[in-house]
Amino acid sequence: MDRPLVSAAGWDYRHGPAFRIDRPRGLEDWVLILSTTPFLLGLPEGDRPLPTGTCLLWRPGQAQHYRAGGRVFANHWLHLDGGRAEVPGLVARIGLPCGEPMILGDPAPVAAALRRAWSELLGRAAGWQDAVAAAVTDTLVAIARQRTSDGHRHRVADARLRAVRARMLADPARAWTAAGMAALAGLSPARFRRRYRALFAVAPLADLVQARLERARQHLTGGASVAAAADLAGFRDLAYFHRQYRRHFAATPAMARGPGTGSELR
Repeated sequence: MDRPLVSAAGWDYRHGPAFRIDRPRGLEDWVLILSTTPFLLGLPEGDRPLPTGTCLLWRPGQAQHYRAGGRVFANHWLHLDGGRAEVPGLVARIGLPCGEPMILGDPAPVAAALRRAWSELLGRAAGWQDAVAAAVTDTLVAIARQRTSDGHRHRVADARLRAVRARMLADPARAWTAAGMAALAGLSPARFRRRYRALFAVAPLADLVQARLERARQHLTGGASVAAAADLAGFRDLAYFHRQYRRHFAATPAMARGPGTGSELR
């Protein structure tokens, strides 16, 4: 019998914050991953944050660059034998893109099929090669169905979230609220917070505070006083600004001020 369709598989692999994959020339196999935590996809224009429940499929020889986006990166994965002639046709018939993130509406059916492939490969009971091949087909079909149903709804919502976040990062001093950002994205506040954290690996208001701190540091290095920098960045409570700045940068705001500006706090 031919070599098994799945050459290697992993279930719930967990990695630390330093984990990264850099394969400029890819592998000889097809590689499929399903993330169970947020992570970062390396692109020429920079890292793209991706949420839990993202699938990626790379063809043999296709560059792969991704890494942990937080304290842990976890995923399930399959390597499909690059020498099996039926794989390209199967992928093409089902209509899956290669190297493009596929954000799933519900990753559970995909995970269930992928686990069957992993279990059959591990157990190698009678008929296991046929069972593995069937589970792989089920996995790819489940990905396609989630992409075209709930996955489409999430992609639309995520596009709106990225647009709202871009507006917030461009003007962090504005009086942003989670409810206001949710309304701009066309989402309920609860769904907005869930999708925002899944997509960007940070809560909306924590992201806003970080953006304001970065903007305040720009004003400080430009010579603004501490009080002026805080106000220009959207902080109305100077004591709160000092606490957050020290926590984020491990330094006082006055230490960031440009040369010849003195060390006054006002």
